[in-house]
Amino acid sequence: MLEEELHGQQVLFAETDLVESAIAEALTSLERWTATGAGVHAFFDADYPSQLRSIHQMPPILFTKGTLAEDTRAIAVVGTRQASEQGLRTASAMARDLALAGVTVVSGLAKGIDAAAHRAALEAGGRTVAVIGTGIDQSYPAENRALQRQISRDGLLLSQFWPDAPPSRRNFPMRNAVMSGYEHQRTAGGTSVACSTVSPGCLRGTSLTG
Repeated sequence: MLEEELHGQQVLFAETDLVESAIAEALTSLERWTATGAGVHAFFDADYPSQLRSIHQMPPILFTKGTLAEDTRAIAVVGTRQASEQGLRTASAMARDLALAGVTVVSGLAKGIDAAAHRAALEAGGRTVAVIGTGIDQSYPAENRALQRQISRDGLLLSQFWPDAPPSRRNFPMRNAVMSGYEHQRTAGGTSVACSTVSPGCLRGTSLTG
């Protein structure tokens, strides 16, 4: 019996050591991330985006680069990666008009429609938020690396994944839920804007859903 109790104590001590080791490792990672300019925001922090607290898949931690803001007027402009020239022009026009009206343009930093929307908002002198499906220290796709740097400087880069997390197929549905929550809670009727090569409404000028 005594041997069993001592064995149990040894396990307890070992588990305590593991917890302390995990905490120390987390603190080291936190210092490394913040040293690169990343913001780390837990759901109970005052600067955690309030509109994300009410979504079903609320991320407990967010990582950011750039400027956090209330973004009380935010609309997502998203669409296909394989966009036609007409689709790209339409997305750019939408994003530019939204930016000029003081609306934050939210998108996912994917190639195609997303990238066009981000660029147009920045060129118009407006605000854009990129909600990405990788860690903020990753650049995906690689062709958008310069755009990602510009958004982190002049807008906001936001991720729910560890900063060094690579792209993964399972990440993007979770990213989409956060992107939807970021803008849907802030716009009348939860309006989002989608453009694609197969959307006749978008090719005519608008394709509003939600």
